[in-house]
Amino acid sequence: MFIYLIKECKVKVYDVRTKNSIRRVEKKYILSIIIWIVFGMLFTLALGLQWDNIIKAVIGVVLTVDICVAMWWNDNDWKTRSSEMQDRYKNEVINKIIEILKSTNWHLYDRKGIEWCIEMCDIELKKAPCLSTYLKPIKNFVMVILPTFTALGVIILQKVDEINIMLVITFTLFFMLVFLLGLGYIVYPVWEMIFNRKRRFIAAFKEDLQYILAKYQ
Repeated sequence: MFIYLIKECKVKVYDVRTKNSIRRVEKKYILSIIIWIVFGMLFTLALGLQWDNIIKAVIGVVLTVDICVAMWWNDNDWKTRSSEMQDRYKNEVINKIIEILKSTNWHLYDRKGIEWCIEMCDIELKKAPCLSTYLKPIKNFVMVILPTFTALGVIILQKVDEINIMLVITFTLFFMLVFLLGLGYIVYPVWEMIFNRKRRFIAAFKEDLQYILAKYQ
């Protein structure tokens, strides 16, 4: 029976919230993603076509600034709009789940019923292994290490004639790695929704049930 409950919650609660969240995505984030994709493609061309090293450095700086600004926007939004986001989540998710649990189809809106749902979530989570944890260190890497290496890279590329060619090759490979890691960070939420969708949903459902249990029971 639990499978029917989570399907109902998914369709009536979480899928609806996802659609609303997509509609609310601010243009600045869309612009940031477009910049990253465009300049990422330019950087790939710069490597393949052997463009001037200064051009490569400029593109690398733009990529670095873009992703750092996007992460700063995200953190700032959480700080300044946390109360608004909490109220919206309560209205769009928590209250909707309570309605479903109270419905005549389920009669699960009591401590025993909610605890049973949480236990079933744990069982389902064990069946869906999580791979997303391998991408979480990317944020710290990009935010702290990348700007430093980009600044050093500009200096190095300006003096390319004075250094060993292997150093230039190493730096180029580093930029390729940075691009892939940064791209992974930017598309992380999309990657989660597509490839880790079931686990992500069940984990969110469990957390919401725990909140309901603690707050209202």
